[in-house]
Order: sequence, then structure tokens, then C-alpha cells
Amino acid sequence: MFIQDFLPRSGPTCPTSPLGDDFLDRFRDLLIHMKVHKAVKHLREAHPFGARIPLDPSEALQDLSKYDFSKVRVKLVMSVPGKYTGFEQMNDFGLCRLGALLKDEKWVPPAGEKIFGEYQVSPPFYS
Repeated sequence: MFIQDFLPRSGPTCPTSPLGDDFLDRFRDLLIHMKVHKAVKHLREAHPFGARIPLDPSEALQDLSKYDFSKVRVKLVMSVPGKYTGFEQMNDFGLCRLGALLKDEKWVPPAGEKIFGEYQVSPPFYS
């Protein structure tokens, strides 16, 4: 999937779905964690055709809001390094996000099916 796979919104009143908006927020978070805005900035400045890149490399990547993600039918679950505290931050990433999505979808394993979970935790960092 590439940003070019999504068309620009047809206007400020372009219909969006909650799933599309959730995808946009998560996709933007992923790109920011990956520091894509820095790469885009470098390309725009260093490449001969960099001015043609339609994405503004602002740190918040607000230009992504210009695209219509309403047809997206997936939810992203990211696992990114960092320290996360509190309900909101914990629910945004990894296993907690996956659990929240399964709960929202009211997913229940089929009868007789065993569920195995695998996870990894890092030791706490002390300063």
C-alpha cells in the first residue's frame, strides 16, 4: 500500500468512515515513529524533482488528511519502542491495542479452538 493508492478527498465534507479515520490516525502515528517526515524533507531538498513530492514533511504529517481513507477495511496494530504510561497510551500500541480491537469487534474464538498468545516485554529503564 502506498499513499498514491488513495485519492484526494473530494472536499471538506467528503464522507469518512470511523474505520478510515482510525486508519489515518494510526498510519500517521506509524510514519511519524518511523521518521518518514525527515526522509521526505530530505528528498524534497536534495532530489532534483523533490518539489514534486505531494506530501508536506511537517512533523505531524497533516497533509495525509487530504486523502480519502474511507474505503480502508483494516485496523492497524503497531508495536513501537518507547515508554508508554496511562490507559490512552497503553491502548494505542501492541498487545493492548489488539485486545481493545478484538473486544470492539466482539470476537470470540470458535468452540474447541485453543488460543495461544506470544509476547515479549523489555525490562524497565531506570535513569
